[in-house]
Amino acid sequence: MDSITIVGMGTSDERQLTLEAADALLHAPRLVLRTARHGVAAYLTAQGASFESLDALYERADDFETLAEEAADYLEGMLAQGPITYGVPGQGLMEDDTVGCLVRRGLVARILPGLSALDCGTALAANTLADLAPGCLRILPASRIGDTMVDAHQPLAVTSLDDPIQAGQVKLTLSPVFGDEAPCVLVAGGKVLPIKLYELDRGHALDENSLLIITGRSAEAPMDYDDLIAIVRRLRAPGGCPWDREQTHASLRGALIEECYEAAETIDREDWAALANELGDVLLQVALHGEIASQMDEFSHLTVTDEICRKMIFRHPHVFGGESAADSRQVLENWDKLKQQEKGQQSGAEAMRDVAKALPALLRGQKVLKKAHKYGLSQPLELEKQLEQLKGRSEELAVGPLLLALLERLGSACDDVEGALQQEIDQYIELCARQEAVRNSSE
Repeated sequence: MDSITIVGMGTSDERQLTLEAADALLHAPRLVLRTARHGVAAYLTAQGASFESLDALYERADDFETLAEEAADYLEGMLAQGPITYGVPGQGLMEDDTVGCLVRRGLVARILPGLSALDCGTALAANTLADLAPGCLRILPASRIGDTMVDAHQPLAVTSLDDPIQAGQVKLTLSPVFGDEAPCVLVAGGKVLPIKLYELDRGHALDENSLLIITGRSAEAPMDYDDLIAIVRRLRAPGGCPWDREQTHASLRGALIEECYEAAETIDREDWAALANELGDVLLQVALHGEIASQMDEFSHLTVTDEICRKMIFRHPHVFGGESAADSRQVLENWDKLKQQEKGQQSGAEAMRDVAKALPALLRGQKVLKKAHKYGLSQPLELEKQLEQLKGRSEELAVGPLLLALLERLGSACDDVEGALQQEIDQYIELCARQEAVRNSSE
């Protein structure tokens, strides 16, 4: 099968064509333009070059994603009649989805680049953007903003911002990241307009060459994990906070556990504003341990995120792989098997030893007993025998055997013995409080 030559036609007229691009367009065996609504089309007509366009295809398309595939299908079908030269606005690859489809299908022989809207827009706004470091811009087409994670620490260029509705969608997507007052430069209709992000969809004349550059965050923009790491790094740096500089993994152990319990309590209260606050405290502990480890060359912050990301992908093959899971029960069964595989556990005893000793004794005991039953390793704990020993004895008893035997009996009826006991303790406290109030009122 013959192949396609892509020609970037720039953003205006023939003055932005390279000599090579102009020659390819004028001497194409068969020329197709993505749109005839481009200054180069008039130049080609004046030169006597014949061409066809995909404008009709674009006018009846429902969405850009479907359109790109349909255009690629159409051009691929044309290859049966010989090679094609395909002229597209802008640079030739980064600003046209149809080109990406053709490249992925292996149909493109070469790309002759032209000037992009980004090239022209940034050159036009050069004085306004003078403080931006070279190469620091991230570039995204407006149609892809909603599908991409955006880093508020990196200036962003949004291309192909061609109508007010799309501008409104871009604003709503980026405002929670950069803030409504984020400083921007809008290049539209040959003009450079310094604006705030919230002004993006307010009456500006936009076309497919319009360009938005967000140069920084506003003061009210939310801070993220990178900001937290920077703060922790400053606290532990020379001249930082004496207390933070003294901390170690061991000294922070209790704080990590305490912050987790405080977060759990807000869940019990269904206090979601408090939960956000307490989760921040938990995240601070993660950042502190990550920074201590980084300074001691033990591991880095990226090690932490890499480990958990890879673990979640590995333990969810029904989401990220080719396996399936009918329900949450099967998910948990697969999770346990994958966890054993991941940790290299060969026996039930190894799985039981893996239950964290730092857990509260009731919770740890219940987890160990569940694993013992699962692997057929449960031992006779003889609750009745332990209770019988209470009769007629006044000396201190070994309470461990009694509690474990009781926990085994209770575990078959309750999935959360720890939570049940906490709830009963709360009720007991309230009962004592009422008793005390009655006693005080009678005095």
